[in-house]
Amino acid sequence: MGDEVKKTIPALSVDTRVLMDRLLKTNVGDVVEYAELTGLIGRDVQDGARYVLDAAMRKLERDSHAVFGCIKDVGVKRLSSVEVVGTGERSLQRIRRTSKRAAFRQSIVPLDTLDDGTKTKSLTLSAMFGVLLHMTRPKVVQKLEAVCNAQMPTAKMLDEISKTL
Repeated sequence: MGDEVKKTIPALSVDTRVLMDRLLKTNVGDVVEYAELTGLIGRDVQDGARYVLDAAMRKLERDSHAVFGCIKDVGVKRLSSVEVVGTGERSLQRIRRTSKRAAFRQSIVPLDTLDDGTKTKSLTLSAMFGVLLHMTRPKVVQKLEAVCNAQMPTAKMLDEISKTL
């Protein structure tokens, strides 16, 4: 027990703070060009120092609820509420594609070659990916949007999803 390593919360780098300060001054809808951000820290935020920009955007999203989106080869844009909702829709599409590939991979595993524990894990994963695929179908999403007119507890949402089966 005495040999446990304590995890520390890393301090933000100076570069991350500089980018955060600049991005926080950005109004909704405005774009800050990569060239400006690169100039502020003296490192290319599109290449070698991309992680610094990502850290700044994550911290601002978490602490200040300021959400930014990337514009290819231009810069980052502070997103409006409507644009933030759009990022959720794109995430759902990506989750669906990823779930579809993962479900296929599970389906090609010859179950008779697995021990009982691994077989159970594979079957569980297959079922879970199936649920994700069902929940993210466009028609199911439309049905759920029709009943979700206020913030809905998870149990109620799961009940609504089960009605679409």
